[in-house]
Amino acid sequence: MANKQRKYKEVLPQAHKPMKERKATVKGRDGSLRKARNYAMDDGEARKLRAQFRKTGEFPNPFRKAGAYQAFVQSLIDLGVDKRHTFSAVKKQMTKLMKAHKPKEDGPNGWDAFQSPSNGKPDVGKDVNGRIIQNAEVLQRLTGYHPYGWKLSQLHACIDIHEGKGGQRMFSLNTTAKSQDAVSPVNEFRRVRKAKPKTAATKPRKAAGSKKTAKKVAKKTAKKATGSKAKPKAKPKKATGSKKTAKKASKPAAKAPEPSAEPSADDQAAAAAAAAALTGAQPSTD
Repeated sequence: MANKQRKYKEVLPQAHKPMKERKATVKGRDGSLRKARNYAMDDGEARKLRAQFRKTGEFPNPFRKAGAYQAFVQSLIDLGVDKRHTFSAVKKQMTKLMKAHKPKEDGPNGWDAFQSPSNGKPDVGKDVNGRIIQNAEVLQRLTGYHPYGWKLSQLHACIDIHEGKGGQRMFSLNTTAKSQDAVSPVNEFRRVRKAKPKTAATKPRKAAGSKKTAKKVAKKTAKKATGSKAKPKAKPKKATGSKKTAKKASKPAAKAPEPSAEPSADDQAAAAAAAAALTGAQPSTD
């Protein structure tokens, strides 16, 4: 908690000064510098009140100005410190305390003014129950430049909000901390969001056919550069009748008829005529 309280501790010297003497040291939401607001008691007063509490056992209310914050804390003191009290019991005691006080003599009492605020603050849209809950949560703030619960933490105390039966809110003034840095308000209605589990990083998948796509893009780029379309490659023609020719070539050639062992009479006559012609003799008619 000490590290989270560092912001306000840095501006405390300015916050303790009178408003006219303070320098603008706090950065507002719009980025401009503003004067620090005083949410703290001086250390001497805080030590005195802590000693008073140890001696008497009665917790001293650090909010002196009669108002909603003072009435809320005083209600918890009256009902008993370090004990849980129902919302209805706290509201009833607040009503009693605030009705007994009039901010202005000719104006409404503190409770009537609290029920129907007209100060233009963001909580105007809330009903009285919503404003009581909001005030309790505001008094739990101990960090940043607007720690409304700083005075309580100086007395080693804080507001705790618990969940009772049926989901009802219960409030307590916790005075068990040993030091200001040990003060840690509890709000059981403020759910902590669980962080989503981190998943293992997966490698991005390669697009299917990325190489083919790259080649197509390169071809298209080349076509545009040359201004001519590439002719599609012609498929080689098959030789006509190649299979049949191959089959015929593979068949064995027909064998010539072998001559007969004895020549026929016609063959003998033809042979004799041919021989006679060569020698000039007349063929025999016998």
